[in-house]
Amino acid sequence: MADELSRNSGALLLSFLFVSLSPLEARGETEAEARPQEATAYRLPGDPTVILEPSPGGQEIAVCTSVGRGPSLKTRPSRASYRVLGKLLEHGGFSRGASDPEELVRGRGGENHLFFDNDAIVFCTRAPEVELPLALWIAATRFAPLRVDEEQLDRVRAELERDLAPVQNDARGKLSLERVDRLAHLGDPSRLPTSEEVLQDLEAVQLEELSELHQALFVSTNAAFSLSGAFERKVAEELVEKHLGKIPRGAPLPRAQSPYRQTTERFSTVEDASQSGTAVYYAWRAPEGPDEIASELGLRVLGSQSRLGTTLTGPGGPASHFEIHPDVRSGRVLRVFVQGRGSYAPEPIEEKLNQTLSHLASSGPTEAELESAHAAMIRESREGLMTPLDRAHALSAGALRGVDPMTILRPLGEDESWARATREEVGRAVRTYLTKRSRSVVEIYPKGWKDPWEVPMPTFHIVSSGETLTSIARARGTTVEVIAKMNRLDPKKAIFPGDKLKVPRGKPAPKLRSHQVRAGDTLLGLAKRYGVSAAAIAEQNGIGTKQVIRVGQTLEIPNGGAGRAQASAEEPKAPKLVTHEVTKGESLGLIAKRRGLSVTELAKANGLDNKASLKIGQKLVIPQKASAPAPKAQQPDKAKPSAPAAKPSAPSSKSSEKDQKAPALAKTLGAPSVAKETPAKPQAAPRTHTVKSGETLSGIAHKYHISTRALCQANGISEKKPLRIGQKLTIPGKE
Repeated sequence: MADELSRNSGALLLSFLFVSLSPLEARGETEAEARPQEATAYRLPGDPTVILEPSPGGQEIAVCTSVGRGPSLKTRPSRASYRVLGKLLEHGGFSRGASDPEELVRGRGGENHLFFDNDAIVFCTRAPEVELPLALWIAATRFAPLRVDEEQLDRVRAELERDLAPVQNDARGKLSLERVDRLAHLGDPSRLPTSEEVLQDLEAVQLEELSELHQALFVSTNAAFSLSGAFERKVAEELVEKHLGKIPRGAPLPRAQSPYRQTTERFSTVEDASQSGTAVYYAWRAPEGPDEIASELGLRVLGSQSRLGTTLTGPGGPASHFEIHPDVRSGRVLRVFVQGRGSYAPEPIEEKLNQTLSHLASSGPTEAELESAHAAMIRESREGLMTPLDRAHALSAGALRGVDPMTILRPLGEDESWARATREEVGRAVRTYLTKRSRSVVEIYPKGWKDPWEVPMPTFHIVSSGETLTSIARARGTTVEVIAKMNRLDPKKAIFPGDKLKVPRGKPAPKLRSHQVRAGDTLLGLAKRYGVSAAAIAEQNGIGTKQVIRVGQTLEIPNGGAGRAQASAEEPKAPKLVTHEVTKGESLGLIAKRRGLSVTELAKANGLDNKASLKIGQKLVIPQKASAPAPKAQQPDKAKPSAPAAKPSAPSSKSSEKDQKAPALAKTLGAPSVAKETPAKPQAAPRTHTVKSGETLSGIAHKYHISTRALCQANGISEKKPLRIGQKLTIPGKE
């Protein structure tokens, strides 16, 4: 609700922050090169933070408004709603009417800008100095009640699809950059959605949620305003009070807590048809506080010619070039981009990066490296604050995070000590923050790329119980050596269920024969029947030659024997496989009781422990007894016709009635009905989904009309775990 405060109440100045700034060498005669002399931060009665930063001598002003994401909203808006709301208010929140709001500003020599920082939506208006009242009025209109209809919403959806399409097509650049930043900020509730996430949820945005989101976010307690450029302070204060003094105050939104510290490397892959070689983005979340400067200096030293310039791009190095992106101020992230050379896989690049980081962490930078990094930081920081628009953007976004103007504008002063750190401090920051455990990685592969082992771009295989490198290699049509090399494994060491392995995306081996074990089967007997050795069957299935096989177990029979023996007609036929799909609340004990089995029998048939927990949608094999062999039909002897068979006696009505009631009684008691224990009706094979570039768990769940939680449970994965291209997911039935 808006605070109806009188204009005569005046502005309540809470604090003043003065920044002494020296004039820098002029780079031109335009107003954009004017330098600020002081900055003042204060609050209006309605509680909005305002920063005034006059720069005498210019002819241009910039007014910026930063609005926080609001991490703890009562409702959970769709990921695209923030981007849609920002786009709707880009040119102000006043009624559109017959005139174009964009033309209103442009006609007076100005322009509006919209930025989506990591944790804030930032609106800016750049205009001639005489248009300061217009710029402030436009800023205030964004806080008026939202007025938008379906037609305007559809138009914004179309504009966003058009604007964001190039991001999806630029896999090596913007798409990978956004994705690695998203990985680095996982767990941060203030993070704004990426372009990928926005496009996935764009059609789900509704007018009602936009109104609720606007009402929650666009309040004075969740916003910061800044004015930079050619204006007089007293005039600006009066105009600010007039236009911004009555915006809705609202309830203060809780600020996001610092995200939990990352302890495991995060990983994703992207395909880019325009690339001829591999490339990699590495990113670390930048620390806040005293270690921020030391960490950025560490990244700059890492990117020097004496470090990565030698190990990555030197003679025989795995990379053709690399770049560093120390986006500490707005993105809160430190990045390294590496373009692979020729057919080099990402593994040699990662090895060189790890070696270089390890050496830097242990010995620290040299004095010459540190001085060079310091000079580069000063130069680039100043370049980012050259225009009133640059400064207004940085000041409003920084104020929203609680950073004072003095800290933001310090690169423009004569004192450069803020950008210094000792060799020991830089070495400690590298050891603490630029680690493998706190790193996020996005690998970029060309479509159909082949690595030095002549295998296509990798997909991923989740190891199941009983699988070995040998069985996985055969199923994938490759060799143990290739899989071991791709995953840096010792081929002689064991792998475990749940392990994720890179495997070549090659053609699978010819489909193997399968045999379902029934009572009395042994490895030796199966070997004789199929014309292969017992050792071959054991190796194919990852078991020992002396290991007991269980009824219901399915074995793969290798294609090898020249003379496959056919099962004789006299042999008992194995019953069809009876399976059970686990539903909510079921356990091994409950299912075993219903099926007339012991828990041990059911667990053994499925390779489980008696106390194993089950997942909804999990398929269990219900062990069955083999049926007796059917007697051969005898042909009548033509010479001596046999006596006619005696007619079977009709059952008594009493016994017949008893037989008919037995199944019903068994069903009532929950026992298995022997008369009905025929093979269960074949169930439809569970749906599978192969993950494509850009897909997420929530997007896939939405596509199949299931919850993200159900999808994660069906695949035994965490909701926070990033997906990988080529990964196969089981799609459970609707809950």
